[in-house]
Amino acid sequence: MTVRHFTKLGTISTLDCINTIQPLVRPKETKENDENMTQTPEILEAFAKRYKFQISSELTLRQRYELLNVLYEFKDTFAFEITDMKMHQNYQAHLELKRPGTTVKSRQFPLEREDEAEIDKQILEMKAMGLIKKSGEKNLIAQFF
Repeated sequence: MTVRHFTKLGTISTLDCINTIQPLVRPKETKENDENMTQTPEILEAFAKRYKFQISSELTLRQRYELLNVLYEFKDTFAFEITDMKMHQNYQAHLELKRPGTTVKSRQFPLEREDEAEIDKQILEMKAMGLIKKSGEKNLIAQFF
């Protein structure tokens, strides 16, 4: 069977399908006093420049630094590189296909050697970090996990 272009294979559930909510538990190393979490404007501006945040020019300087301080406090939620990605404790995504028995047949687009090497490097990094693992599914294309 060939899957045609724009054929929907699966869906992601929306928020109205949530069954339970877990309370947020901050790590022990997080300081309880938010007053101590403020950073200098130089650090905040360097942070904003590195992550290329687009912040409205209508904000006052004080509002801008308050926003940047919040973003800086939770900077671990922004993955700048693959090594910055973190795994959520006790959570594993499970995507259900609309038609699980459907075999997807597709020809691999030819890649340059440099691109192929980069893909292999990133796959090995993600595997080493535990972000991906090899699937036991026989019908998957060899390039995908």
